[in-house]
Amino acid sequence: MFVISIALASIYPFLSYGAKFYTVQEQKIFFAMTDRLGFRCGMIFRALHPYAHFCELASGNGKRVMLSGDSRMDAIKLPFIELARQYDASLFLSVKNCIPDFSNCSPEMFVEEAKKIGITDFVFHGIVTEPKAFEPLDELITKLKAEKIRLHIIDPTPAFPESVPEALYEGRDSKTSRQEYHKINAVYFAWKKKHKDVHFYETESIFCPQKCIYANEGAILYFDSHHLTISGARLLAPIVAKIYN
Repeated sequence: MFVISIALASIYPFLSYGAKFYTVQEQKIFFAMTDRLGFRCGMIFRALHPYAHFCELASGNGKRVMLSGDSRMDAIKLPFIELARQYDASLFLSVKNCIPDFSNCSPEMFVEEAKKIGITDFVFHGIVTEPKAFEPLDELITKLKAEKIRLHIIDPTPAFPESVPEALYEGRDSKTSRQEYHKINAVYFAWKKKHKDVHFYETESIFCPQKCIYANEGAILYFDSHHLTISGARLLAPIVAKIYN
C-alpha cells in the first residue's frame, strides 16, 4: 500500500501534461496528495530561529492567539491564517508538534511563552489516548486560567485505518461509523466532560454527519489516513471564526 501512495504522489506533477488520460475523480485523488501547506513554520524560520518555540503567522491589533498540538494542528492552520486577517488577530504556531509534557513541551513552557507574547487565547488540537497524558493538560488548564488566558480545544478529527486517497483510488469508501469514532476517542470524551470551563468545539457533525466521510461535495478531506487536506481544513472555518470573534 505504501508503494501505491508513493506512485500516486509521483503521478500528480504530470497531470497538467496528460490530464486527458485520467478521470476527474482520479485527478482529485492525485491533487489530494499535495493539497497541504508546508510543515509548521517553514525551514527558513527554523534555520534562523533554532531555539524558538513559536513563530508568528499573522499580525493584528485584536486577539493574540497561540496554536499548539500534534501534526493535526499543523494540518488545520490555514483557516486560522486566513481568518486572522479578517478579525485583525495575531497568530502564533508552535514550531514543532507540541503536546503538554511531550517533546519537552511542559505546561510551564506554554504559559511562559504565552505571557511573553501577550497571548489572550490558547488553542489546542491533537490526539491524546492515554489517561496519564491528560494530567499535563489538566495542569495547563489551571495555569492558563490563573493568567486569564482563554483555552480552546478542538475535538479530534477522524482517523482511518488506511490512506484515504489510496482507498478512493482503489474504489473503497469509509466504513468508520460515529460509534467507532467515539470508541477510538473514548478517553478524550470522558476527560472532556470534566471540564466545563474550557471552550470545546466538536468536529463530528462536520466529518461524521452519518458515518465518517472521506470526501465532501467532491473535495477529498485527507491527504493520508488522518491529516486534513486544505479542502478539509477549511471546513473548520466556522469554528475558527468563533475562536476569533
